[in-house]
Amino acid sequence: MKFKHIFKIPLFGFLFTLTTSYAQIGQGSIRIGPDISFSNSKLEIDGLNAKFKQSNLNAGITGGYYVIDNLEIGVSLGLLSNKSKVESYEEKQSGFTFGPHVAYMVPISDNLYLPILGGFGYNSLTIDNDYDELTFGGISFGVRTGLEYLIDHKIGARMSLGSDFGTLKDNDSEAEIDINAFQFGIGVSFYF
Repeated sequence: MKFKHIFKIPLFGFLFTLTTSYAQIGQGSIRIGPDISFSNSKLEIDGLNAKFKQSNLNAGITGGYYVIDNLEIGVSLGLLSNKSKVESYEEKQSGFTFGPHVAYMVPISDNLYLPILGGFGYNSLTIDNDYDELTFGGISFGVRTGLEYLIDHKIGARMSLGSDFGTLKDNDSEAEIDINAFQFGIGVSFYF
């Protein structure tokens, strides 16, 4: 038991030194940037007794304000469009998500950061197929991490990995969509 505490003191000291010894993204900075993400989702539609696996390519834009060094509070807007066809059956999906996020940028070196972020958002998803059109809405939550490299402290290249989860409901029917999505994203950040 005593060994565990002895090990923790140098570890916390190392982490503190690591996070304070490099450049900071200063308080008052503004970040805006587009991103593209690829997601692999498992959807379970309860009211229809159906399960789907699907892959999507999404586009979005995020922006934020650094309230203190390395801590960003911002908003995200994402758009989704997907079309799938199996023989004569065709289905189209379109939707959006909008909501706030918080990100802490852990400095690894002068130009390299480890973003740790979480957020939530309102989602709207319309599924149009040969037989019906359903519109779902609800809240989803997400967590992400990755790497961001600042090219010249004004432009950054970001790679992220994360997971989204939540439940969307259709008001006209009793159908629900349970979201469990893994995402890989790339993006560009512009700092002002």
